[in-house]
Amino acid sequence: MSLFPARRVAFIIGLLGLVVLSAPAYAQQTTAVSDSTARAAAEPARNALYVELGGAGLLYSINYDRHLVGRLHLRGGYATLMSDFLFNGRAHMVPVQLAFVSNTTHGLELGAGATLVRGNGPSGLRPHNTDDTSTSGIAASFVVGYRYQPIERGFLFRIGFTPFVGSNGRFVPSGGISFGYAF
Repeated sequence: MSLFPARRVAFIIGLLGLVVLSAPAYAQQTTAVSDSTARAAAEPARNALYVELGGAGLLYSINYDRHLVGRLHLRGGYATLMSDFLFNGRAHMVPVQLAFVSNTTHGLELGAGATLVRGNGPSGLRPHNTDDTSTSGIAASFVVGYRYQPIERGFLFRIGFTPFVGSNGRFVPSGGISFGYAF
């Protein structure tokens, strides 16, 4: 059984597409050209797509990040891993985090959220288990790091300490590095 049936994946991709397409429409609502130019220079790029190595997706994740209001950003991602060593099957991960970024271009990023994990296959997330059922879990995920994001659009870079706390209370230190595009 898959974590996300095809209809759910299509629905999520459709929602993300609407959010991305709404950003240019919002920018066009400004009546004066000089106001829109000044506003674009004052606000950071509102959207970002990036790949994170390590971090909240364990080994990697593909992420969409949206600047909400003030210095708050909301991020969602997806990763899937096939590993006989770690999972004895396939695992799907969905990291979701809310982060505060201290400065527009170069800043400290502090965030918290959750990583939803679903394991499929002979043993799901439990090593050396022969049970044929899938298992699910959730882990609290955090980030303390550096974020470079251009004011208007361009290359985005993130690096940081990204620990997890499992539902059993186990602390797992981790790190992550991200590369992507802000628009």
